[in-house]
Amino acid sequence: MRTRDQKARIHFTEEELRDLDRKAAAAGLDRSKYVRKVVLAAEVKPGPQVDVPALIAVTHQAGLRVADVLVRANSGMLDVPALRRALAEVEGATQTVRRAFEEGNADAMHD
Repeated sequence: MRTRDQKARIHFTEEELRDLDRKAAAAGLDRSKYVRKVVLAAEVKPGPQVDVPALIAVTHQAGLRVADVLVRANSGMLDVPALRRALAEVEGATQTVRRAFEEGNADAMHD
């Protein structure tokens, strides 16, 4: 009786499948054995836990600051220092989001 009775369906492009077959042949394995060997030997690290609601809150607050400055500017009272502070807050929020996702991508690329 066959011990491997479960199937997993994987889709490849023609080029990916040719590459897979080439690597399997170089390893002296058939396609199934090669895929099992590679997949089961892979060590995957979990990605960082990004607090998406916190990132949304940071960007939302920065946007509110800019909107507030623009409302005042439309009434004829442009507060340039407030605008600069609001834009700095937007830049800070952007950097926070960028760092969160770059850290996640860096961890994933090391696998």
